[in-house]
Amino acid sequence: MDLVQRLAIAAIINGLRKSGAIDDAAVAAIADELQAVGKITDGWGHVRQAETLRSLADDIAAGKSGE
Repeated sequence: MDLVQRLAIAAIINGLRKSGAIDDAAVAAIADELQAVGKITDGWGHVRQAETLRSLADDIAAGKSGE
């Protein structure tokens, strides 16, 4: 995942959160799913991508832009 993709995903999630279209529980569920995908990706041996997914999940859960 490149930086632009990461920023776009974080911006979409945070925009939905700020608009009230999704609540904190939905954001937490998205972050949990990203964590799970990161674990699967890590199991496939794609360590860098797994770290990126887990970091994106952490940023989304914290309400950051992913920069």
